[in-house]
Amino acid sequence: MDLFLSSMVLNNNLNRTGQYDFDSYGLEFSSGIPYSSESLITFKKFYGSKLVHNYFPAAKIPFVLNLASLNNYILNKTIDHCKSNIDITEKYSSRKIFSVHAGFLHDLEFSELGNKISRKVADKKQSFSRFIDSIKYLCKYAEKKNVHILIENNVLINENLLEDGSSPFFCTSSDDIIELFDELDNIKNIGLLFDTAHFKVSCKTLNLDIDSEFLRIKHFIGALHHSDNDGYYDSNEKLTKDYWFLKYIQDFQKIYHVLEVKNLNKQEVSHQIKIMEL
Repeated sequence: MDLFLSSMVLNNNLNRTGQYDFDSYGLEFSSGIPYSSESLITFKKFYGSKLVHNYFPAAKIPFVLNLASLNNYILNKTIDHCKSNIDITEKYSSRKIFSVHAGFLHDLEFSELGNKISRKVADKKQSFSRFIDSIKYLCKYAEKKNVHILIENNVLINENLLEDGSSPFFCTSSDDIIELFDELDNIKNIGLLFDTAHFKVSCKTLNLDIDSEFLRIKHFIGALHHSDNDGYYDSNEKLTKDYWFLKYIQDFQKIYHVLEVKNLNKQEVSHQIKIMEL
């Protein structure tokens, strides 16, 4: 089983890499790393196993990736960012896999991520069609480079439920995820990056049984993000012996796992790995 630390473990400070044992695990360069003209150079020079995820390297002028955007400017910036990361993955990543978040019915600001969103939603049918077209385009581009695309399930907090009780984000329930992969059934280089903490919050918000929901979509999973929370907010807390996913973890020995707990030291990382029994 391959284990990576999210850069979140380092508090997204790449100057801290020397504090960890990257001979034993790799590093996922993720969305929280602030913009720097040196970010990509740092990624290329990193000696251990490495992955590029979602919004890394951050853009100089910030924007939120949205593969379902009906705003052509935002969509094109999103597509260009993903294509660039597919190229980076092909040339430099340890695993030829690039992962990106599922789309939204909003075009968000950075300040709204993880918080209450007060803005009009786009048409769901049109946005879903745009989302599917975007993924198909990226998968075709990635296939030529022998890169696999993973879509990460979104997190839905109670404050962002729509008036009809539905989600403004794609891939928050098993129904959403199944609908997506039914549309992508003939594509070979696509899978699900399953964020266990996102799913915990979304299932609580939607009043769904997490185990029943998980069992419906487990066969789509190509990689895992691990952290915990109180079920209300995605807070990237430490894993404990009560971590809901522990009973399933041994079923996923052949894929990579990312520890996405915030700001841990080397000893705390070792303790988290022990809990996971990897």
